[in-house]
Amino acid sequence: GHRASALSLANQFQRLYPGTTYDLLDIWTEDGCYPYHTIVKSYKHLSANPNQWRLLYYASNSHPYEFVMNHHSMFMCERKIRRRIESYKPDVVISVHPTMNNVPIKSTREISKKLG
Repeated sequence: GHRASALSLANQFQRLYPGTTYDLLDIWTEDGCYPYHTIVKSYKHLSANPNQWRLLYYASNSHPYEFVMNHHSMFMCERKIRRRIESYKPDVVISVHPTMNNVPIKSTREISKKLG
């Protein structure tokens, strides 16, 4: 799903802009705080347990849940994620995971302010 989409986009960049390089990051696993760094492991468990997957899907598919998780991830993880993005000195940052959009947007804005 998400990884395949990211690889497809990277391949298109390389095709359209020869010499382009990319780094594919699983930033939640590498730099996310709890519970985000457990997402990949949780997917594997939930895939094997459809009733638990269904429960989590319906419990988390709401505006209040999204609001809380967006603010929590921003407060708890943004600084660490910003440092990771900044360490790459990227020209472009692309996120293909719906739960990983708000934090990188904030992080790249902060980086841009700092660099001018």
